[in-house]
Amino acid sequence: MQRYTVRYLVACTLLAVVGLAGHALTRRQPQGHVKPPDWAHTLPRHVGGWTGQDIAPDKEVADYLAADALLVRRYTREGRVVDVTAVFGTRWRALHSPAGCYPSQGWQIQERSEIEIAPLGPLPHPGPLHAEKLVVKQADRHLLVLYLYAHPGGTTASWVQQCLKVTSSRGASGGIVLIVNAEFTPQTESKVEADARQLVSLIYPYLVKHWYEH
Repeated sequence: MQRYTVRYLVACTLLAVVGLAGHALTRRQPQGHVKPPDWAHTLPRHVGGWTGQDIAPDKEVADYLAADALLVRRYTREGRVVDVTAVFGTRWRALHSPAGCYPSQGWQIQERSEIEIAPLGPLPHPGPLHAEKLVVKQADRHLLVLYLYAHPGGTTASWVQQCLKVTSSRGASGGIVLIVNAEFTPQTESKVEADARQLVSLIYPYLVKHWYEH
């Protein structure tokens, strides 16, 4: 029990440090210093046989995140559906962790693991993509969630590492959270995961291109 208590206190201390750094960053950061990406126009609606349609984000979620850019898009292909959420922020609060969000909405985490996703094309930085996989359940619904954090120069599956990257850069570049999720049944789980991995690989280069165009 003592071992887990120590781990918990260490984790809380790290999050507190990140939060204080993020708060200081928000106070120092002049408004308009960072130009947010225009994903509605730069993220393709037709990619790899998928067709996307933008969805208005939940107002309460958008207000809470206070993100500089937020896009929610539903991609479909041959009757299959995958939802994509992209968040860009210069404040640490916008860089939220889906591992905390889903349980707060009544989902139970069944599986959580760090994964690597191989790119389908050239990346603007060394690969592979570092992400996290969640399998959550609510009543008889099962949801597969893949997400990653992006910063100039790479990706991480760790919320703490991402916040430290963003705060150490003094907010000059901001950070991104990419979340890809889809419902599945025990019979379709492997296919749904393959679809989600493919969309992450296809979308990622467009998601971060504003960092590497200059």
